[in-house]
Amino acid sequence: MSEEFSENQNGVTESAELQDINWTQYGLSDRQSLLIDPKNPDEANIYVGREDVLAKIDEKTSAASHKLGAPLRFVFFGDYGSGKTHSLFKAAQLAKEKKIKERSVYEYGNTAGLYVKISAPRSKTFSDIYRDVVNEAIGKNVFLGWIKDFYDKMEIQLELRGTNTAEREEKIERYFFGKLNFNVNELAKLIVRFAPLPSDSIEVNEIWQWMAGYTCKPEVMKKFGINEDNTNPNTAMKNLVGIFELFNTTYEDKILILMFDECEKLANLGEKELVSYDEAFRTMIEYTDVGLFFTETAAGDQAGKLFSRESIKSRLGPNFVPLKTIADVDTTNEDHDARGWIKKYLEAARPDGDGWKQRVKEAIDELGEDFDGGITEELFPFTDKCAKEAISAIGAPASPITPRSILKQCEAVISKQAKDENKKIFTSAGA
Repeated sequence: MSEEFSENQNGVTESAELQDINWTQYGLSDRQSLLIDPKNPDEANIYVGREDVLAKIDEKTSAASHKLGAPLRFVFFGDYGSGKTHSLFKAAQLAKEKKIKERSVYEYGNTAGLYVKISAPRSKTFSDIYRDVVNEAIGKNVFLGWIKDFYDKMEIQLELRGTNTAEREEKIERYFFGKLNFNVNELAKLIVRFAPLPSDSIEVNEIWQWMAGYTCKPEVMKKFGINEDNTNPNTAMKNLVGIFELFNTTYEDKILILMFDECEKLANLGEKELVSYDEAFRTMIEYTDVGLFFTETAAGDQAGKLFSRESIKSRLGPNFVPLKTIADVDTTNEDHDARGWIKKYLEAARPDGDGWKQRVKEAIDELGEDFDGGITEELFPFTDKCAKEAISAIGAPASPITPRSILKQCEAVISKQAKDENKKIFTSAGA
């Protein structure tokens, strides 16, 4: 029952044969895959079988919603396919509904928060994380827009008009130090230098290279009077927190959530390299006016290598959320087995209204109520026999049972029959 799967443009793995299926005829939302695209707010809502996780997310987001609320932090950890990325977006969605510290969550496009997919370490320092945030997650146009809005506000608040460049730099440097208790002088200098430049100037691109975390040529650094760029991990760490403060100063009614996904990519770094991450993560976590969510692949009840480090773990407190595998394959307790999970998923994935039930009736009338293991509303478009086949295929002793593994097997069943346009139900893998 092997099947070829590929990753679509949204990062969702799907069977190539499923792309042209009209899901609505099977009583499901009109999507190209059973697998969830968590970046789509509608699909992020299809979050089932994790009542304990939802309860913790609800508790923490409620506590963070008040003006003096606790900083919002989550570390979701579990096996591959356990729903870590999905949990990031679900948590951000709930935070958006409740607000954080009575402020609206910043939305990037139609997504609450900023999604930061950790890249494979290049420099093997925190500078990689900085670049993932600024260059990849925020992007040039949005980020330079933040800088312009910040400077416009500082021009009035700090009375910058009529002062020279050095005076403006000093005032903004002092402003950041007063907020952060450490210097981000290079960031302040480049904000001042950027402000009067036309958008198509060479200097704008040079400043962006520095802001984005790339190595700056010595002559460029000399031109702008700066000594460090963000390839220095200590500089990158301070400037990232400086950017958080820049955002909060500029958009007082909003707050950032950053969702750091796939932090396990840092697990192969050596101890000497990880020490540099300790201080950077501590500084970032201790800045309270930003929501920070993380995921890390890990087996069992313990977080992975990065978030098991005491210097980081101790600052995150009771905000670790394990995403346990589904304990049983097929039992009489459907709250904890794969069959029950499939039923909950299908119920959540169906469109509003009862129109899909007509398909069930047509299938029963055409094929017989007991055809191939039973046609029911609970499992439609699968028969009971088909569901059992999919469940048995994921029950290999060495394979953890996760939402992703369940849905992949269900898709494998479907893909075998996807070419039959008249098929109203999916009966079995071998049919």
